[in-house]
Amino acid sequence: MVTERRTSARAKTATRQAKPATATRATRVATAANSRKKVNPLLIGGIAGGAILILGIVLAFAISGGRKGTQKGEEKSGSTASKSPAGPKVDPKLHKSGVAKCEQGLGRVRAAEPRIERRRTMNPAELESLRKELEEARRLLIEGMAEIEKSGAKEHTNEYQNAIAACRNYLKELSGK
Repeated sequence: MVTERRTSARAKTATRQAKPATATRATRVATAANSRKKVNPLLIGGIAGGAILILGIVLAFAISGGRKGTQKGEEKSGSTASKSPAGPKVDPKLHKSGVAKCEQGLGRVRAAEPRIERRRTMNPAELESLRKELEEARRLLIEGMAEIEKSGAKEHTNEYQNAIAACRNYLKELSGK
């Protein structure tokens, strides 16, 4: 009886293997085509990543100027004695005057904000008064910015520039009415 079981098991596996032989060949061909498709993006990604890495290294080398760092015992030729230590000179009087004008112009813009918000309900005389006030504030801001630039100071003037832009936009709107 043991032999019958063995033969029947062998017969079953033989029949199982015989049927899908043609399907296996087709499956292998399809699997090979799919595996080629799956490898291509991976291969392309690897090549692109390598190229970007090499480009980054070349760019970093070019930015550094190709100079090697100095050794501990060596000194740099043309040391800081030839360079100016603080950059351009700042004229403190001109700078202070420019900042004062900018602050005065910014103060006028901030004082006019409640009137700017209700400008749609104002009569023509009030609108003309607001327009003149904004023009004066814009003039002060522009003059102050020019003085700050002339003084040679590197001050952050974003707030003043934003106020000038706001004045310009409000004046366009007021002159359009």
